[in-house]
Amino acid sequence: MSIDQRILTLMRATALAESLPVGRSIDCPISILTLNGDVLALNDQLSDLLKMETPTGHWTTRCPNAATQRVKQSFDDAIQFGVSTITRPIISSDGKMHLIRPTKQLIDIGHNAFIFDSIDILAKNIDSVTPRTYSFPRSIRDSAPKSL
Repeated sequence: MSIDQRILTLMRATALAESLPVGRSIDCPISILTLNGDVLALNDQLSDLLKMETPTGHWTTRCPNAATQRVKQSFDDAIQFGVSTITRPIISSDGKMHLIRPTKQLIDIGHNAFIFDSIDILAKNIDSVTPRTYSFPRSIRDSAPKSL
């Protein structure tokens, strides 16, 4: 990250710190990812939403095909500008689709860059209440149970 990007990131963090209330607990889903999108850690709330026991895999395994480019861009924006927020669907391992608004932040852990993702859940199981506008990624389609 260039010095200009570090200054912008610091200014954004300062602006947020003045406008946000002091946190006392973490009640939303969170995760830590590598810069290329591999999940390294997640909390119980995200584990429950995605029906995942352990943090594994790449974000593309839980992203509908139509949203892939927007998510790639959000990673690039977080890396370049320090923060990025989009609204997108996510797929849990049981095949249910949820609408989320993740905020990605570039963070330093042990002098290494990672993405910290805090997630607002906007709607759960949207596939049952709206017409499907997204196709599932190949990994979900291939592992889904076959109907008789």
